Amino acid sequence: MIMESSTKKAGKVKLTESVDNVSESLNVTEI
Repeated sequence: MIMESSTKKAGKVKLTESVDNVSESLNVTEI
């Protein structure tokens, strides 16, 4: 149970980082 939630949390963090990277790329393109 604990390992499962840790994996989900890690996946969520990675997903958030990916979204941030995409947002930064879009911002650079707009400028």
